[in-house]
Amino acid sequence: MAPMQELQKRKTLPHSLPAWVDRADPFFVTICCRQRRFNSLAHPNVFGTIMETQLIHESAGRLKLLSLTVMPDHIHLIARWNHAVGLDLTIKAFKCMLAKRHAIEWQQGFFDHRIRSSGELRAKTAYVRANPIRAGLVKTEAHWPFAYLCGDDNG
Repeated sequence: MAPMQELQKRKTLPHSLPAWVDRADPFFVTICCRQRRFNSLAHPNVFGTIMETQLIHESAGRLKLLSLTVMPDHIHLIARWNHAVGLDLTIKAFKCMLAKRHAIEWQQGFFDHRIRSSGELRAKTAYVRANPIRAGLVKTEAHWPFAYLCGDDNG
């Protein structure tokens, strides 16, 4: 896949949570590579590192992964986060590990959205899982090897 023109950059948004937000709510997160429209991530060895890194964070109590889809130039994930550690620090550590092991260059920051209901969780999970189909990479979800769906906490 050849690189194409640079996409428009979005402004930086704060990732701190107001006191009234339910800390148990899952969050939908998108992390993008600096070079868009180029396959930096959808490789078996990179996916292995992504899964290993999330397992390290999960074992340390920083997150509970619900769904993850690795696209060629970005990652979508849905997780419950330990907000005492902070979403910012967890994502920064995640990106750092992949940068060191695979020379991945990341865009600054990330996009996050708090999921407020079980219906929204189902919709976001379906969106994440269908991303490779919408991108024309596969015909069915089952054919995309760079995805993870937790079977016990989705909806």
